[in-house]
Amino acid sequence: MNNVLTSNSTLSSTTPAGIKAIQILTIFKLILALGMFVVFTIKGITIGSVGPQLILYTWFGYLAMAAGIFYAIRKKHLFGLRAAILLDFIISIPATAVVGFAISAVSFGLTFLPTVRNWRN
Repeated sequence: MNNVLTSNSTLSSTTPAGIKAIQILTIFKLILALGMFVVFTIKGITIGSVGPQLILYTWFGYLAMAAGIFYAIRKKHLFGLRAAILLDFIISIPATAVVGFAISAVSFGLTFLPTVRNWRN
């Protein structure tokens, strides 16, 4: 019986760790922004000009860019991936989302790893 779990072949994916990290960070940013929207709405919090409505608009922007990021990853289009991550960074500006800036900067940096650059070939 040739079971996949008992064979000598390894069960590794061809997707590099940098790409997987970008996917996880993108999903984390979506969950974080939605969670902040819920908390700001329930508690009635407004910090300066940043209120629940601006956080919701930022979340929709993150959602649109997440679709672009995942599409670029699926098509192995490195330039499109970098463009989507840069737009994701720009979306964080109106809400002054420091965590969004950091996650986008880390994701953009991960696209320059040799394993990510060679992955598309």
